[in-house]
Amino acid sequence: MDSPPGGLCPLHCCGWYGNVDALRLLMKTGKVQIDYQDMYGNTALHYAVYKAHENFIHVCIDEFKANLCLLNNGEQSVLKVINEGRLALVPDEDWTVESATEKAHQAAKRLTDDASVDEGDVSDEGSESAEEEAERPTEP
Repeated sequence: MDSPPGGLCPLHCCGWYGNVDALRLLMKTGKVQIDYQDMYGNTALHYAVYKAHENFIHVCIDEFKANLCLLNNGEQSVLKVINEGRLALVPDEDWTVESATEKAHQAAKRLTDDASVDEGDVSDEGSESAEEEAERPTEP
């Protein structure tokens, strides 16, 4: 497959062509999720892996923390694309931009939540907020 499949958004085109500068520009807007999946369930990383754009792959993983485990509609993770040397293009008839965006937001939230757990969220046991302290009855 020499030309990209139809219907790719700019993020996925960046992956197909390995354009790191365009990727960084898109990500800098704050309006793009690195794990956004197209109608085939592929991410920019899926396309970059298929096309063997090593620098793009490193930037996705190292700078933008792309999820290597997301499955496309052909049940392929990025690692499976590497192993099989092919990329499944199975369209999802129910795919919408809204559902794909929501799915990408949920994946990003899970990564953020996982990162905060890894950093060892420590709660201040025994400390009260100012509100709680004000509501506590005082002893005579």
